[in-house]
Amino acid sequence: MRTRQLVCNDPEVLRRLDRFVPAIGHPGKYREARKDVLEYKLLYGAMMQTSFASEMGRWHVQGLYVITPSGKLLSGSNNVTDPAVTVREMDKGLEKYAAMPREERLLAAAPDPARDRVRSASDDLKPPVDGLILRMASRGLPAEGLTSNDTRHQSFVKLEHVWYTQKEARAFVPTELRVGAKMAVKPAAFRRLAQLYLGVYVQPNITWVPEDIKEATLTAEVAAITPESVDIVFSGRCRMDSAGSKRKFEADLIGEATFRLRSQTFSAFDLLAVGSHTLGAWDKTDEGVPRTTPMGVLFSLNGKNLNDQIAPEYHAAYQNFE
Repeated sequence: MRTRQLVCNDPEVLRRLDRFVPAIGHPGKYREARKDVLEYKLLYGAMMQTSFASEMGRWHVQGLYVITPSGKLLSGSNNVTDPAVTVREMDKGLEKYAAMPREERLLAAAPDPARDRVRSASDDLKPPVDGLILRMASRGLPAEGLTSNDTRHQSFVKLEHVWYTQKEARAFVPTELRVGAKMAVKPAAFRRLAQLYLGVYVQPNITWVPEDIKEATLTAEVAAITPESVDIVFSGRCRMDSAGSKRKFEADLIGEATFRLRSQTFSAFDLLAVGSHTLGAWDKTDEGVPRTTPMGVLFSLNGKNLNDQIAPEYHAAYQNFE
């Protein structure tokens, strides 16, 4: 699947990355921020120079951009899926930065983190130590009738993160460790995926409610065992149907994982859901555009990029699945 090769881990991007200070932020963080904070003013001013200027009243903005510490936009674009475009914009930014006088690159005084930084409640959230930390990649699969600007098109990849504590992650390991032993993954663990992730990331990205979950089963089976580790295979199915919005999603799931016995952690984890998504009643489409399209969702071990450390969007809802 192409979900494994994105801009964030392209080798040409990574080769240049040590010449930058990576930073990442969610627009929602700035919608709620004080407008007199220095970080807000610098970033807002830079984004007003992009194609999203007319949308900045509600911070409707995305992309990869090169910005000086003084807040000057040097390069960048809304493209986040073509590594060649990103490499070109990185090189453009470096060239412009090198040509700028030092006084234009930097602020007159170093910012004060306590006073000048935009903060939010999620800033203090960190992935659980020795937990199961997953990256979700959700995307549409090839379908006739979808235009390239439809976010269900296969060119759009939606990334999210899933956090399980070490104790919660044990729900994916059969209690009986012998080849052929099977166990249903505990409902609280799998329903977190079903309700907050599977079929969710189609605009406007609305999670399911418990009543929408018509079927959600995942079975873990021991495929092989050594003194050091256990290999596990997964199979399952989910079906969601919202009586209110009329959205639907159903998929079959397969996967595999390796669980290290000494550390009680996963060294490998891949869970794939393939099925179909149906738009809600209020979701508008052009004539002839299908309302039901194929979709795939892949959960794999999290990466090491800066954006991989961001807390899950719906982390606050995790308390409903304990």
